[in-house]
Amino acid sequence: MNILIIGNGFDLAHGFPTKYTDFLRYSRAYNTSEPVSELNDMNEEFISFVGDNIWLMHFLGTTSDLDNPRTWIDFEKEVAGVIHNIEQAKPAVELAQYFNAPSEITLEFLSNDVSEELNQFLLQFSSYDKEIGKYVLVCKGIADTKDFIDFLYYQLRDFARAFEIYCLLINAISLNEAIITTERKREMEKKKEK
Repeated sequence: MNILIIGNGFDLAHGFPTKYTDFLRYSRAYNTSEPVSELNDMNEEFISFVGDNIWLMHFLGTTSDLDNPRTWIDFEKEVAGVIHNIEQAKPAVELAQYFNAPSEITLEFLSNDVSEELNQFLLQFSSYDKEIGKYVLVCKGIADTKDFIDFLYYQLRDFARAFEIYCLLINAISLNEAIITTERKREMEKKKEK
């Protein structure tokens, strides 16, 4: 079947499960015995996404009823809200060094006004230590505020990539080679050069 998409909504009109709630339902119930792709690399990428993507955890944690067909999620607005709340709260990330104890990455906000929405988001990948008034991050590779922002960005890109893989699956496209965007290809080439 060939479909020419000429506007928004034609995928839904043709019965494709392309709503964000369809994607969240699929991700929540993902079964490794029924892979998302014929390619092992894509399957591993999707399994990793399902296992630890903070945006997926956030959306699954904040969506009350994915099985209700009337449930609506505006991902773009939700992501913008989280980013806006982070900017308003002025994050400061630091590596706390302890004598004879493991170091930990802490996140504090220079503003005293951390919204409940932001608190819920942060608790997906950290814990809050009331004694020191900081979040303790359980993410690897974060040493400062820039790393934290990069972490959020790359997690969001991984979310978009997983949705792309899902869309390929539901549109019954034969996945016999990985589809790599030009930007992603450039990044991969830069890493090889280093």
